[in-house]
Order: sequence, then structure tokens, then C-alpha cells
Amino acid sequence: MNNQLENRISSREVAEMMETRHDTLLAKIDKVNLDFNAHKIMVVKYWIEGAYVDSKGEKRREFQITKRGCEFLAHK
Repeated sequence: MNNQLENRISSREVAEMMETRHDTLLAKIDKVNLDFNAHKIMVVKYWIEGAYVDSKGEKRREFQITKRGCEFLAHK
């Protein structure tokens, strides 16, 4: 497996660890992305957007979050 992917965790797991809803965490990341993009900060150092298939078979958004991204979210 790609080493970069091994060093990431699903935003669903991060939301659970932070004791928050996944959709709330996604909204927080979307807001941070606006600020990062405005300041030309590379978001891939923090997370990469992707998708997963839920229990109903529907495609849903998620992010693969790096250690740096987890630390950022925990302290913001």
C-alpha cells in the first residue's frame, strides 16, 4: 500500500474520536479549506477528499486526514 495512504485516517473515525457528527466535521473542513485556498496553503498536507459507500449503498463524502490534519482539527 502507498505509504502516504497508510499515514491517513478517515474523517469518520476522526469525528468519532472528537465526539462530533461527521457532517459537522465535514463542514468545519470545508470552511478551513476556503481559508487555506485563500492563503495558498496546500490542503493535501492536511487531508484529501474522497468518498465511501454507506450501508445503504450510497456514495458519501469523507476526507483522508493526515496526522498534521488531526492535530490541526484537535487544536482549532
